[in-house]
Amino acid sequence: MGKRWKLSKWERCRHHRGPVLALPHGARRAERRGRAAGRPKVRFLAETILPGVSEVAVWAGEKGAGTAFTLPRTYLSDPQDVPSRAFLLVAAPNGTVPAVPQPGQPATPPPTLAKVDLPGEGEGFVVLLVPANPKQYRAVVIRVDDQKFRPGDVYLHNHTTATVLAKIGAKQFELAPGAGRIETPAPEGAKPYIDVAFGQRFEGQTRILNSTRWPVDNRNRGYVFFYFDAQGKRVTYRAVDEFVPPDEPKRDG
Repeated sequence: MGKRWKLSKWERCRHHRGPVLALPHGARRAERRGRAAGRPKVRFLAETILPGVSEVAVWAGEKGAGTAFTLPRTYLSDPQDVPSRAFLLVAAPNGTVPAVPQPGQPATPPPTLAKVDLPGEGEGFVVLLVPANPKQYRAVVIRVDDQKFRPGDVYLHNHTTATVLAKIGAKQFELAPGAGRIETPAPEGAKPYIDVAFGQRFEGQTRILNSTRWPVDNRNRGYVFFYFDAQGKRVTYRAVDEFVPPDEPKRDG
């Protein structure tokens, strides 16, 4: 796009797109056990933290509730057990999870941060939380246990009313307002990196946002949020990388 390639602020260290989450081996084992048992496991990532929100929990009425955890914006949460494929994300101030009703009693939902509906298929999900209003999120559900979103891929989400222009390697595309898509970055030729550029088209004007380089790394999945700055005129973006280690080797016996 005619602009000198440079490293963005989150890539100056080790050329990553963003902060990298490496789940502890125990968490990975728990995630695999949960999938084997048919219990959905969900990790959460917020575009921004709404005012007054810190600890949260999943809540599904008399079906049960999860434990409190801190809602992250620069890394993915640990996998959370969910009691149902349809549940609420609620505030858990000071680690206090709202009580669930006894069987047969009417359920009065606590104040809701987001409503989440998981697909009927799949046991592993990431839920991206984008602000819907000053007090609530809209949940974007991504299934991560199938072949549509593999290590090395990037999910991009445009939470603006502008059109995002993107060049990732040899591929150029547009991301419409409110849209999301999965991309598999590939370098041009034998380069050990991927040339990337982003721009915006808004109110009749086209503007370059940034040009950078991404490493070629099939051990990571990436999540890129596009959103407006505080003035609501210029699109900015933030990237978070998830380290996806290989499965642990099987032991004899």
